[in-house]
Amino acid sequence: MTDRGQSNPPRQSCAAVTRAPDVSQPRRDFVEVADTAGPDVAVVDPQSQPYPGVTRGTSRSWNASNIDDHLSCPATSSLVGIDTIRVRGAVSGVAPRDVWGSAHDIHRGWRAGTAYTVYLHDDVHLKVQFGQGEAAHLATASFEFCVPRVANGDNLHPVDLPTALSQVEAMYQRARRYVNWSVPSSHLDVMRLDLALNCLSPSPTITSTWIEAISRLRGPYHPKVERYSNVDGYTSLRRGSPKRWFLTAYDKAEELLSKANSTNDPIRRQTFLDLSIAATGVLRLELQLRRPVLVDRGIRTLTDLTPSILQQFHRRYVEQMQFHREVGGMTKVKSIADTVDATERLPLATLIGSLWLEAQGVSVEPDPRTKLKYRRMAEQYDLSVADFVNFATTQTIRLDYDNARLIVRDAT
Repeated sequence: MTDRGQSNPPRQSCAAVTRAPDVSQPRRDFVEVADTAGPDVAVVDPQSQPYPGVTRGTSRSWNASNIDDHLSCPATSSLVGIDTIRVRGAVSGVAPRDVWGSAHDIHRGWRAGTAYTVYLHDDVHLKVQFGQGEAAHLATASFEFCVPRVANGDNLHPVDLPTALSQVEAMYQRARRYVNWSVPSSHLDVMRLDLALNCLSPSPTITSTWIEAISRLRGPYHPKVERYSNVDGYTSLRRGSPKRWFLTAYDKAEELLSKANSTNDPIRRQTFLDLSIAATGVLRLELQLRRPVLVDRGIRTLTDLTPSILQQFHRRYVEQMQFHREVGGMTKVKSIADTVDATERLPLATLIGSLWLEAQGVSVEPDPRTKLKYRRMAEQYDLSVADFVNFATTQTIRLDYDNARLIVRDAT
């Protein structure tokens, strides 16, 4: 809304605002929209305090002066951190159309309307969406960014919750150049949250073997499973649905190496190569949670996030998808068979044959009672189809979640 006591600032071209401007002084020429939130948008007292104990910070760019210190930091940690976050909040006013980078119409059912976008920071867009028809008086602003990339220049290390909240606060303040927020930064809605844990793997071969075996395990239900590989073996496993959640396990060094090979910029290429070396032996477990799941779990705004909740959520999905199960081979199966009673060996042999066929892609569907009996026997002896993927191996691999590492032992 225009302040009648002052003249409007000169108009700027779209190109002039494609990067974050000086936000030391808020704009005074906002176009007013109703101070009303849409469905599922929290409205609270704007004077309420933000996150207790969190220092309001600004993002810093990664540069050559801190690369050595950054790459020398351990890439693994037993604590779950934040990688990417998307937040949204109601706004009561927006800057004139001419200062935005782009505007376009949206045609998606109840989401139909008009959207404005502009850069807040490198690779960070602020998006304002207006409703249409009866919802024309509603407006929300949102931004999504990779927090460690903004804070450190790369996402080799996920960041802790206080750092993430500080970076959100910094982007919130930058956005005041373009919008009048109706909510404080601490009460922005959480629309997407990526939680990551870097685990230590003895070698890329062990990581590939583990990914291939774990991909055959069935969870309590059957989410979509995707595997990605290079010439040396499997490097990534994804389970879930992008509309709600998915869990990814991947070789971090291979991911960075792939980025190095896909860019023509020699500086970026060398950066990715350096980071790939630093990430050698890192198995990343990354969980992406979308708004429907977050709301179901009681996470609506940033104030609902705590370090313990992040840890609990991540561990819940890792175990739900059975990433914590030990996988082995012939030696493990034989050692189990040697310990059972003679009366149990025939049913065990049937179970072993069934699991082996399943590992070879042959469908085995016994009647419900027999299926339940075999499932209980498999749980009793800690056997699964993953033990038959690399049947000739004499080792077992297990994810030690508490210590964030893959444990390899000799099954003999």
